[in-house]
Amino acid sequence: MINAKQSNRGSHWDSQSVAVLSEFYKKGLSQSEIANKMGVTKGMVSAKIARLISKGELKRIKKSSKTNITFRSKLKKKKTKPIQKSISVSNLLPSKRISILQLKANTCRFITSDSNINAEYCGHEVKEDSAYCQAHHEVCYIGENV
Repeated sequence: MINAKQSNRGSHWDSQSVAVLSEFYKKGLSQSEIANKMGVTKGMVSAKIARLISKGELKRIKKSSKTNITFRSKLKKKKTKPIQKSISVSNLLPSKRISILQLKANTCRFITSDSNINAEYCGHEVKEDSAYCQAHHEVCYIGENV
């Protein structure tokens, strides 16, 4: 076996250590578990396994996803109903159609134009603690108590 106090640099795996490593790997032990049992670092185990796989001396073992399946099956699928809130069109005031340069701290920042380049904003006075006027706040924050 490889001595844990042995320097990683220049150390070589002997045939007995490789056989033990291969056996542990085939049993499905994690690289950390193999490293602990063999008294080496996880990096050494990982590198050796990678080299053995690339040489074709060891076959890559796919880890079973039993834990993922079990975890997923325990999750209960919540059936959510979409929040339906009718928005009164009468509450929506016609936009003042102001540019970004005309926005002030108290003007509604709801974008009313279809253009990404020259966006136009609502421009009405904002609701307290919001970036939008009352009507656009209700549009943006559906489901909140407004």
